[in-house]
Amino acid sequence: PSALPQVPPPPAWELYGSLPTAAVLFGRGCFRDCPYCASRLLNPGFSRRGPGDAADEIERLVCSHAASDLAFYDDALLAGGDGWLLALLEELDRREVRVRFHAINAMHLKGFTPSLAQAMRRAGFRTVRFGLETADPARGEKLGDKAALDDLARAAEGLWAAGYAPGEIGVYLLVGLPGQRPAEVEAGIRAALAAGARPYLTEYSPVPGTALWPEAVAAAPFDLAAEPLYHNNTIISAAHPDFTPAELQRLKNLTRAPFQG
Repeated sequence: PSALPQVPPPPAWELYGSLPTAAVLFGRGCFRDCPYCASRLLNPGFSRRGPGDAADEIERLVCSHAASDLAFYDDALLAGGDGWLLALLEELDRREVRVRFHAINAMHLKGFTPSLAQAMRRAGFRTVRFGLETADPARGEKLGDKAALDDLARAAEGLWAAGYAPGEIGVYLLVGLPGQRPAEVEAGIRAALAAGARPYLTEYSPVPGTALWPEAVAAAPFDLAAEPLYHNNTIISAAHPDFTPAELQRLKNLTRAPFQG
């Protein structure tokens, strides 16, 4: 890790011709240390390129490669609040760079402001996703007090005022955590829907070295330490026995039902 550059260097975009869609990464690491996440293990610190430098790369993708859709892959797009992203979007607006943006990695709810919502709408943000993880206060505290329903309500209010519809606001909810029951996930789904957001279930995958790893090992009916294939989130190996395939599918259907035509 010490041999890695302090900030992510620009990819070799010159190897591409037309590039309608692209993934951009301007920061490495995260300022939080959530017990289920590998970000701190992969990048112990946090570093990021300046907003002007990021604007240069985006402008190049749009003007030289005809990019129309760009997805942010940063783990902490709102690290330290909304200042960096606001500065980037204002610079792109000044340069009259037009593109559709997608924040597919979870943005931090606690760093979100109404002014950022307005700037995102003007800049062409189409995919807006946040990391709520759980609506249960006790679970939320155990996961690092990352976000609560009040944070989601404030963000949603700002996004609606900016012109977004409720179905355009997505939140990720973790499913299959050690000790978690389906009823907790269902409550989270219903709370997110009531707040005007669209919930997306994210199956928990145990990561060795994270704070939650020992609990996952104790909860799993498989030998997680001996076989890395059991870490695959398709089998939610540390989930409570009540999380049967049928129950998981029922919960997924619950997240989709209000948005199906």
